[in-house]
Amino acid sequence: MMFPGMWRYAVAAGLLLGVLGTAHAQEPALCAPFEGGVVAPERVRAMLSAAEDGHLYRIRNSASRVGFCVGSKLTPIKAEFRNFQGGVSLWPGAGEQEQAMIMIRAASLDAGNRVTDLLLKGEDFFDVERYPEILFVSTEIHWDGTERAELKGNLTLHGVTRPVILQVHLTRIEQDPGGHVEKVLARAGTTINRADFGMGALPGLVDKKVELCLTVEGDRYEALPQSARKGSTVRTVQQ
Repeated sequence: MMFPGMWRYAVAAGLLLGVLGTAHAQEPALCAPFEGGVVAPERVRAMLSAAEDGHLYRIRNSASRVGFCVGSKLTPIKAEFRNFQGGVSLWPGAGEQEQAMIMIRAASLDAGNRVTDLLLKGEDFFDVERYPEILFVSTEIHWDGTERAELKGNLTLHGVTRPVILQVHLTRIEQDPGGHVEKVLARAGTTINRADFGMGALPGLVDKKVELCLTVEGDRYEALPQSARKGSTVRTVQQ
């Protein structure tokens, strides 16, 4: 899985698209992973609208990390997902319009050990053949200042959807001479009980609590020329 700038961020969710591009905002590829009933159509339309006005930040996969860690009686298990797409819409002065979403390909899990990879991808845990995608879609973003936020949303994992709350910290890392935030860095995390998502195998060996962590870099989607954008300063984000 993450998100006044939060994502002005999130972690928009995912927290929240995917591969960078300069094509028009209405191109099918922009929100393709979330279309076809995967996410409510009105949310997809809102993301496309944000892209048109220069308020959409797309996750740069190559500069981002999405993973988890869980304790065990043998050794702590740490793993990352190598394939994910998402973005966040950040509207100046309009928090109710901000949202994040992220799609993770479960089979891209990498724990750095073949045996562990096979175990985690198998039926007892992620069961990647039956449940190839992990999805987070935000429902609310509450800002505490301009850098920290509480991101609420629904996490779909192993075929189960449950509400989660991500704690997010957003940093502006690139700004153009006109004061527009062109790039953001979001760090987000939460803890879940794996049994809540039908992944309760090996309870005596692997801890129940799993820490999810995301560090994602987002670039503002270039749909319109800079001169044509309307007030896309993403409320002023402080470093």
